[in-house]
Order: sequence, then C-alpha cells, then structure tokens
Amino acid sequence: MRDRESLDPPPFTQQQASRRSAWATVAAPPTDTLPAPPAPSWATPAELAIATTYRRGLPPVPTTYGDLDRVLGGGLRPECVYVLAGRTGSAKSTLAANIVRRVALDGLPVLYLKLEESTTEALWRLHAAAAQVDFRVLLDGAERADDEDRRKLADSWDLLRDLPIRLSGARRLGEVERVCREHVAAGGGLVVLDQLSQVQVPGADVGYERATVASNTLRVLARELHVPILAVSQVNRPAAKGKEHLSCHDLRDSGEIENDAAAVMLIDGVRKPEGPHYAGAELVLYLQLLVGKNRYGPTTDPERPIELLWWPRQCRIEGAALDLEGLES
Repeated sequence: MRDRESLDPPPFTQQQASRRSAWATVAAPPTDTLPAPPAPSWATPAELAIATTYRRGLPPVPTTYGDLDRVLGGGLRPECVYVLAGRTGSAKSTLAANIVRRVALDGLPVLYLKLEESTTEALWRLHAAAAQVDFRVLLDGAERADDEDRRKLADSWDLLRDLPIRLSGARRLGEVERVCREHVAAGGGLVVLDQLSQVQVPGADVGYERATVASNTLRVLARELHVPILAVSQVNRPAAKGKEHLSCHDLRDSGEIENDAAAVMLIDGVRKPEGPHYAGAELVLYLQLLVGKNRYGPTTDPERPIELLWWPRQCRIEGAALDLEGLES
C-alpha cells in the first residue's frame, strides 16, 4: 500500500509552473481591476423624479405669435420636433425666418440652418423684415437704395447685428448633428432647419428613405440636446393639388415626418384684407395656418385657421392683432 506522501500529486515541473504563472497573468486579472457590474437598463419612478427635468418640466419657447402659441400650449417645447409645411411659394420659409428673428429678439440664441439658399440671402430676408423694406432692395444691393430705405436698413441693422442668431449652411446629416451640438454647447436653444428635403443622407437614395432617416435623427437629437427643433417641409404636389384644405397626410416623402413631430403646422392659404381701405392694394395678406397634429394641445378647425399678417415684399409676418387701418402701403 502506498504511503500518504505517495498519494500527493507530483510537484509541478519548472516548465509547468512557468506556464501556469503566465496564464494567470493574462486570464485572471487582480480582483481590484475587475469591471463593475453593468448598470440596469431601466430607471425607477423614484430615480426619475429626482431629475431636474421632472421638477422643471419642459417650458416652451414662445414663437411670439400669440394665437399660434395658445394652440401649441405655449410654444415649442424642448425635446420635440415641430414641422412647418406648405405648398411651394406659401411663405413657409418666410414664417420660419420670422420665428428665428422674433425668438432671438426675446434673447434666446437660435441656430438657423438654411439649406435652400445661401446664408447671405437668408440674412437679407431677416434684414428686410426687420427694416420693413422691400427684399429686392437688398437683393439689388443696399448701396443703390434711396435715402429712406438706407436709413431704415441702418437703423434696423443696429439691432439685428447683435441678435443671437447663428446661421449655417450645413447639409449632410452628420454635419447638421455636429452644428446642433456645438450650438447647444455654446448655450443655444431653438434650432430651425429650412428645409428637411435638402438634408443629405449618405446611403439613402430615394426621398422616402432620406426623409425617414433625417426625421428620426432630428427627433433623437432634440431629446438628447433638450432643445426644440422646427423643421420646414413641403407637401406633395399631386396630393395637395385641388384640395380645399391641407392635412398631415400631404407631407412630402414620408409618414414618419408626422409620426416624429410633436405638432404639424400647415400653411393652408392666404386671403386679402376686406374693405375699401385695401381695394387694389398689395400691402398685406392674411396667411392662414392650420395645426393638423398637436401632441400638447388642440388641432385647428380648417374653417377657422390661425391668421397672421404677411407682407410678401418685405419677407415679414406679424400677428393679426395689429391695427391695419394705420398701415401705409
């Protein structure tokens, strides 16, 4: 019978001991460097309730158009995408530019992504609206303007140049994301993108794909950056042709645009002011606006639209509460 000593395992050879030591170094890190267990992929009500957002809510950014803000529930809320759509030539870009100017006048930095035209032309439109002069004056060259228009342009420029408006012509979706992040990191608030169909999405070859990817990305970006994003969109020409009123179903290229939006605003038409004071005048029109989807408030009756005053030649839109009788052509 073997004695106890003979039952013990044979000692490691020097080669075996060396191999075991090397394997321990690679496969078994010290216990104080082990990764922490992953955090759970959920949050409890108690954890959510202590967050700043839960206590403060999502206070809206007013567009400063009173009737529109009342329907929207106060304005454009952070973490949400809003869509402004209309037929070609319906002043949707003009309304977006006026929202940029008016929000900036309230002191909130606004990023204006102008994809449809140059940033210089976008500034001319902002300047014309602020100065209440014909856009063609700036398009033809302000140096050629008459004395009255030059005075108006100079007076308005003193205010416009200091407004917290940041203009960018970024077109590729990745560039749009980067500029938005830079804007928010620099204390920015509202983002206005004009327009959605001009965003370039690598790998998306058809309009439906581009619109879907761009819309989904903006929704995620708005939530991540905690800002509202207003995106200008077109409506389908065949679908909207001959219709009495526009609806969300007319949005161009993708139903995802409506799905991703907290509210969809549709420029449905225009009407001329009534009465002998305006006979034959091209001074101002009423711009008629519908809210076809609204997550935080009511939609509008197509027969009772929100009306805003539109000066087409000045690229200017104001609330309809102004006293028209005192206006000059």
